[in-house]
Amino acid sequence: MPTVTTVITSAADEEELFDSFVAHNDTDPSITPPTPPSPKTTTYTAGVVQSFTVAANSSASVGFVLCWHYPNRMNVTSLNSTDWVDQNILPARLGNMYNNWFQDAGEVGAYFGKNSKMLLSNTKKYVSSMFR
Repeated sequence: MPTVTTVITSAADEEELFDSFVAHNDTDPSITPPTPPSPKTTTYTAGVVQSFTVAANSSASVGFVLCWHYPNRMNVTSLNSTDWVDQNILPARLGNMYNNWFQDAGEVGAYFGKNSKMLLSNTKKYVSSMFR
């Protein structure tokens, strides 16, 4: 089953994303330039579109993996909140451990692709253990 994967980037909200989807305003991810940062106090909405043909009286299943990579994150106090923790306990910028293992979201996805059965099995075992 041949598939074509495209992306919709930089939509202001879900309505614009849907309108872009309906209008086929999607592009090949290999030629789509990186999206610049969204304006302060806003965020972009984006989508991945996977198109394929299913023969009459047939069915098909398509999976995808959503990956991210945030090497650092800010603790709540550094964002002008006093409800979380004393600034003297934790630094303003907190590192994520997976940043030591993966360079970017592509590496995360590749690792999942090669190890999905083991990762899903271990996740189920963990959940089962926690709720026993």
